[in-house]
Amino acid sequence: MNRPTERSRTTLFLIELAIALGVFAFCAAVCLGVFGTAKRLTRESEALNGASVAAQSAAECYKATDGDLAACAALLGAKSENGVLTLNYDENWRRTAENAAFVLVLTPREDRHAEVTVFAAGSDAPVFSLTASYFGEGVQP
Repeated sequence: MNRPTERSRTTLFLIELAIALGVFAFCAAVCLGVFGTAKRLTRESEALNGASVAAQSAAECYKATDGDLAACAALLGAKSENGVLTLNYDENWRRTAENAAFVLVLTPREDRHAEVTVFAAGSDAPVFSLTASYFGEGVQP
């Protein structure tokens, strides 16, 4: 007569075990999604931080040289072609000549301003952009 009681206990234990495994599997799936999102946000944040530092550096150089693109290119170690300054960076934000992960473009305008934009390689959407200005000789801020 003990057989039916043993069977109901075993069945109840198996149901509890299946529920516990289901809860752990669900929690693991949620954690993997959260970790994946955190990794993506970290990469985006690192790209934005590196782009802002590179753009600010180029803007300060442009301001320090009073808008002289050739002098700015010489200070930054960039190439200047067709009135546009270009700098290439690898994925760790070190300057590189080839295999660029990010490209900084400084484009002067006629009104003592320049647009500094950083793009990810192969993308048309800017990672970061700012406007640089210089005062020039004889101009008071």
